[in-house]
Amino acid sequence: MSKLKLIWDFRGADASKIAQHHEIHLQDYIRLEQLENQETGFEDLSDIHSIAYMVINKNEMIPFLSKEPVCRVGTIVIDEKHRSIGLGKALMNKCNGWAISCEASEVRLEVMEFNAKAQNFYTGLGFKTQSRIMSNVISG
Repeated sequence: MSKLKLIWDFRGADASKIAQHHEIHLQDYIRLEQLENQETGFEDLSDIHSIAYMVINKNEMIPFLSKEPVCRVGTIVIDEKHRSIGLGKALMNKCNGWAISCEASEVRLEVMEFNAKAQNFYTGLGFKTQSRIMSNVISG
């Protein structure tokens, strides 16, 4: 049976702690959904880059897993001096073209909550909010 490794990527000074904590949520999900023989883990790729992962059987139906390939956009930043001249739109058009050539079913990205201009830009391109990433800064 074919396996699929789902990876959650974390960067920053607390990446390792976050990845370790995320694995706990993956294990909780496995218990709640009563999935069998699932592998989870985390890896520190560097001092500031860690991942959490879950390995699943490819044919299992998991609600957050799309059967189709998905194109993920990391970060796009346009220098302030060069904004509002179509560069962002041109980059996203190239991204969409590449996603189509890879037979992706959709393009996904994350936008910071405070960045209303970016949210409006992506909404104008047809993007819709699917989820929200939340964090809680712990001082100690």
